[in-house]
Amino acid sequence: MPSKQVQFSSDTHIITTHSNEEYDRTAIQVEKMSYMDMYELLIFKSQMQQAVNSQRSDETNSVTSSLANDLQTSSTVAVELCT
Repeated sequence: MPSKQVQFSSDTHIITTHSNEEYDRTAIQVEKMSYMDMYELLIFKSQMQQAVNSQRSDETNSVTSSLANDLQTSSTVAVELCT
């Protein structure tokens, strides 16, 4: 069994950030969603899913028609070569 080794990069970068006094990192309290907010979110999610499905369908149709064109072209070339 090969031995495992760990190597660390010798190229280090020091990045300065804001201190705790300069930057408040406490979590922000999030309001609960109302039923209307939830409904709008579900409608938006549904619309996004429909858009993704439509785009995938369009891409599939594009690939399929491209393959069909390639097949037709290669068939034409094959027929011309045989005659």
